[in-house]
Amino acid sequence: MVQKLSTISPSTNAVVCERDETTTPEAENICRVTAKAFLTFRNMPFGQRKEIVTKALAWSQERKQTPGEELTLQIGRPSAFGAKEFPYLIIVNSLIPALLAGSSVIMKLSPQTLEISDVNLVALTGSIQGGRLIREATASRFVRVNLELGGNNPAQYKLRDPVDKMVNPGPAISRAAQKSVNSQIEEALAKAAVNALRPNPTFTNNPHHPEEGKYVAPTILTQVNHDMVVMKAETTGPVLPIMRVPSDEEDVQLMNDNNYGLTASVWTQDLAAGERLLKLLDAGKVFINRYDYPNPRSITVIHIYTSQVSKKRIQDLAWTRWKNSGMVYTLGPKAFDPFLKLKSYQVRGRQG
Repeated sequence: MVQKLSTISPSTNAVVCERDETTTPEAENICRVTAKAFLTFRNMPFGQRKEIVTKALAWSQERKQTPGEELTLQIGRPSAFGAKEFPYLIIVNSLIPALLAGSSVIMKLSPQTLEISDVNLVALTGSIQGGRLIREATASRFVRVNLELGGNNPAQYKLRDPVDKMVNPGPAISRAAQKSVNSQIEEALAKAAVNALRPNPTFTNNPHHPEEGKYVAPTILTQVNHDMVVMKAETTGPVLPIMRVPSDEEDVQLMNDNNYGLTASVWTQDLAAGERLLKLLDAGKVFINRYDYPNPRSITVIHIYTSQVSKKRIQDLAWTRWKNSGMVYTLGPKAFDPFLKLKSYQVRGRQG
């Protein structure tokens, strides 16, 4: 009997849509057709592949109203598409480099896909648990994996006014995410942490929030210590724990004391000191006075000695991961690397 898969809206906890689960024969046929298409697509000139991708992006842009309504229905964010957090960006991070590199792609793979020999690479943005399951499922053969997993994202701040009380971040990703965030807050409060935010009716008594929705009110925790779960775990909600640290040396040690290495940031007016700190942080992406900005094509540069301000064109940043936050990378010129294989060859008299 074919099972039904349900998509649940975290905003209302209602079923948004249902679809049939992919059977093993269906998955095998999809992989077989995709592998056959690869034999032709890989030999297509790059310019032609680029033209196809460009047309697909234009087609998607012309029809953005429908997915826009679907996204805002689920997560209540009319201002940004940005797993549930960045549903389209996460897709194109791997999809477009793979297509431009000449790969054929199966989106939203089923569990059976990992066992099919035609699959040579698996890309996933998800939880650490999901990443481990991917690696376990592919352990019997040498399948490459490109994983972006969880993060803790520590930051060194000079705190001012961190929260605009008119901002609504939308619901949490899921029931499990809501429970996890709330349990971290409760654990910290039980250990003498203090919620520094006053009750805000925008969140506590908002008639637009369905009772079944998975909402978490913004929380700033003070008087925390590094033994609390919220300081080391991934917190998928609007929670900011603040801990006073006496020195940069201890700060770096604590910021590195977790199992994640996705991002880190330093917020300071002393750019030279901030740059020194960034070199010591164990994270794939590090920022000064900004956060979560993956694709700057041009930036304002302030010289750390002369204070001279200039505009500089740079390549897109690679979105990299350290420790348990994943493997390989996306975005920027490096985004093509996971989908390419090196081949060395030699012709007598010359080498390539």
